[in-house]
This record gives sequence, structure tokens and C-alpha cells, in this order.
Amino acid sequence: MPNMLLISLVIRLLILAFHDLGSP
Repeated sequence: MPNMLLISLVIRLLILAFHDLGSP
């Protein structure tokens, strides 16, 4: 079973990536 901290970290990275793509 994956770690909660790992999941939250991945989600945070994904959110940051999408924000970077959304704003030039």
C-alpha cells in the first residue's frame, strides 16, 4: 500500500505542473 505522504507529494507536483502549463 502506497504511503500517504508519497501520494500527497505526487498530487502536489501534478498541481504545480498543471499551474506552470496554464500560466506562461
